[in-house]
Amino acid sequence: MTSGNYPGFVSREIVNGGRNLFRRMARTAFKPEIIKNGGIALVARHPAISDEMRKILYLNRYEIPELEILRRTLQGTDRVLEVGGGIGFLSAYLARICGDANVTMVEANPALEPLIRKNHALNCVAPRLILAVATCGECKSATLFLAENFWASSTVGQRDNKVVVPAVNLNSLIEELRPTYLILDVEGSEVEMAPALRLDGVEKLLVELHPHATGNAKANEVVQHFVRAGFLVDFDRSRPNQVYLTR
Repeated sequence: MTSGNYPGFVSREIVNGGRNLFRRMARTAFKPEIIKNGGIALVARHPAISDEMRKILYLNRYEIPELEILRRTLQGTDRVLEVGGGIGFLSAYLARICGDANVTMVEANPALEPLIRKNHALNCVAPRLILAVATCGECKSATLFLAENFWASSTVGQRDNKVVVPAVNLNSLIEELRPTYLILDVEGSEVEMAPALRLDGVEKLLVELHPHATGNAKANEVVQHFVRAGFLVDFDRSRPNQVYLTR
């Protein structure tokens, strides 16, 4: 039997699924420092990464729905603004496709900066990084409530562990950068942000909703704001909490 040929009862999908399962089990057992998810190299062992987050990385469950949507919708000519960039996973992919000069990532948590820059370096990219809370107001700083799992840190809610960080006006950034593709993952702040956004020039939107934090009604209101702004939901490409819209 030649390589790549399998018996009729064994599909390529089953074989690939078995390989992926073995890879995830090996990662969990041996706990490598560097892994690859979706072709993007990531640091998996770092002080900023909790045990729970490390497990999610090893199991290849971190931001995979967003990556799948981007693979189907991103073009090399897009100018992308990502708000809520986490550890730099998606921005590394974006910069590979669109080039460093066409990708800007905003991340509120300053403790993630060394990890973001290391992940970018591992992938030989260097998109612009802005360390600030994105708002639609005129405040110069904001309180960020920190969670053990970095993705749950937010300006919404109350926690004992908090830090005051710089703020950047998102509408001013959109006016400056003229992005064609806007990605929003702001842990519930999308409820206040959506009605205030000025989206001139934006053709594609990828918005992560957080109904567990905002409630279903508020999550629906976010989508309705964008629809009233002239966007249409692409149901074929969207996922339950990751909504892709175009106009």
